[in-house]
Amino acid sequence: MIDNGTWCDFLLTYCDCELEELLLQPSGAPQYILLIDGLLLLDFNLQLCSKLLSDPKVQLDALGRSAVESEERLLTRYTIESHPQLAEMSIKKTVHVRLQNLPDIPELVRNRVPTCSDMGKFLIVNGTVTRTGSRKVLERIQLWKCQSCHSVMEKEGIFELRYKLAAPKKCSVRTCKGFKFTHLQGEHMRCSDYQEMKIQEKVERLDMGTIPRSMTVVLEYDLVDTCKAGDDVTIYGIVTQLWDQPVTEARCSLETVIHANSIEIHNEQRCSLDVTENAVSRHYSHWRRYQDSPMAGRNLILASFCPDVYQLYIVKLAALLVILEDGEWALEAGAMVLADPS
Repeated sequence: MIDNGTWCDFLLTYCDCELEELLLQPSGAPQYILLIDGLLLLDFNLQLCSKLLSDPKVQLDALGRSAVESEERLLTRYTIESHPQLAEMSIKKTVHVRLQNLPDIPELVRNRVPTCSDMGKFLIVNGTVTRTGSRKVLERIQLWKCQSCHSVMEKEGIFELRYKLAAPKKCSVRTCKGFKFTHLQGEHMRCSDYQEMKIQEKVERLDMGTIPRSMTVVLEYDLVDTCKAGDDVTIYGIVTQLWDQPVTEARCSLETVIHANSIEIHNEQRCSLDVTENAVSRHYSHWRRYQDSPMAGRNLILASFCPDVYQLYIVKLAALLVILEDGEWALEAGAMVLADPS
């Protein structure tokens, strides 16, 4: 049985730097994003990762709640002497977890469009963006005020119904028989960004003569407007269905889609020119974690470099130094050596 305490142990062990950055972010944003490395989750607990991938919707919600609890635990560890920025920290209640860097295994990765047999699974789908829809603002949660007893009711939209909500039919207070309600707007509205886009299977990965198929991907929050037509992308998400509004004496209409959790863009031009904020954040988080033992941090990088070669740390270190060194090659005593760049 996996409870919130297990998720909290993982977050406090492997994501303490990310949680600290989350605490330091300014308050007032509608949502906050927490990036989690899938390989770290595998290293922590294989059963935990398996449960997350087999029941992603429930476990991602539990992981979001555990992130808030982990923030509270982490905040209690700090003092004004140990952390001068303690006064600037605040607990963020609306945390959305993004998974990334999951293992490349056949059970997860798809080069073809998912089918009905993949319903409810967390998958990694490769494709090319063919069309992006317009950016929308949807009201995820509506507040209704009863005109009789003036109590406020909260109605939360369902993703599978595209968050379409109708007015309540009766008051939630048992002693009240009111059936007329006022929709509270303005500062009471709780909205989120929403966008749909189409991806198509990559032609170069299909058999000769196979017609590429397409599928709708739903983006929310910070993922909106991250892609454009022509981008080669990898979608991390849950395969689900969207239902259209039911009509009397008509067949139900539904569409199989991917509810995106995170996106990787593989455009060669973008990769060669830009360094993503995520990569910069992971770099600084790594060295903050090993600021008291930099050699241990270096050894961890060496272990992940060319993993098929067992040990041989000196060889790996020499290869990395050659790759990263900004110097020139010179011929000395019949051998190519790296010259001093100064």
